[in-house]
Amino acid sequence: QTMLTHRFISKPLAKYTQLLQKKPYITNAATSGIVCTIGDLLAQIIQHRITSGKSQENETYVHNFGRSAKMFTWGFAFVGVPTFLWIRLLERTYGSGVSWPVILKKVATNQTVFAVFINSVFYSYVTTIEYCDQGFEVVADQVVAKLKKETVPTWLASLKVFVKIV
Repeated sequence: QTMLTHRFISKPLAKYTQLLQKKPYITNAATSGIVCTIGDLLAQIIQHRITSGKSQENETYVHNFGRSAKMFTWGFAFVGVPTFLWIRLLERTYGSGVSWPVILKKVATNQTVFAVFINSVFYSYVTTIEYCDQGFEVVADQVVAKLKKETVPTWLASLKVFVKIV
């Protein structure tokens, strides 16, 4: 069992750590793309189970690969590198310690600055994709409407999670 654990967990983890050190941008981008894709896969399965449980018909699950591709693109292009750079900035600003004061400063800064930024970029991204065939003016109007509708409620919901953790 130890040999199996070493082969299937330790070696890939060591290789991944090595890639993070040698090529942090592409490794973080790829990791974020993969994590967003897996998250979307799970979300689609859960959504299907919830909605098919409410209907009388036993609907067959059909995965929306286009949606997963959009989520991969989101993670790869917009999450990995900015988050990596943001965390480095937090480390330079507050230090790399793991004491409660340092952790709380990092999380509080993240929740008040980066969460609003990344959620706004996400809403802009998905809205742009949704309306991209309708012209720039429509896209711009829809993005502004989406940001006005979703940014503050999303931020407030994330604060509730933060407060419960602390």
